[in-house]
Amino acid sequence: MQFNAQLDKKSVKDLERRLRKLGFALDRNTKIQILRPIVNRVLKPVAKQKTPIGLKVKHHRYFRGGGWAATYYRGNLRASIRAITFKRSSAVFLGNKTRKGAAARGIFIGSRADGYYGRFLEGGSKAGPRRKKGIPAVKFMEKTYLTAGNRVLDEIEKETTKILASKARRQRLTIR
Repeated sequence: MQFNAQLDKKSVKDLERRLRKLGFALDRNTKIQILRPIVNRVLKPVAKQKTPIGLKVKHHRYFRGGGWAATYYRGNLRASIRAITFKRSSAVFLGNKTRKGAAARGIFIGSRADGYYGRFLEGGSKAGPRRKKGIPAVKFMEKTYLTAGNRVLDEIEKETTKILASKARRQRLTIR
């Protein structure tokens, strides 16, 4: 699935302005109800396509003091991309699922994924005491948003209009 669209600031601002006017009618659950399917249907496939896959079949992550913590196989970052919601936000984010605590240990293959290193690929890293060169940024998530951004905005506008129309019909309001 390939989309060739560019985000232009005028259309984003125009949509934001129109949605802000309608914002009073949308509660947190309705916003998530609109955004999650759009993120899963439009952004997630593009993000998975743009996510690089490493050359090594597997690599390991170690504890700070030494010792093995986890084994990661090729495609782990791609498998970890999800639509993420947080308790205090009405937004739906697209990113890599990372695990914490005891769940961040073990072997990650198949549906068990931990994309802890996605931030290094997206933002790069500086040289450190153990690494002479830094990791160059790949910016795969930025490419995703630039590729599918306008399509997402169109889908949000369609879904919002559809949900608001159904709410208006339930309250017996007329829509022009």
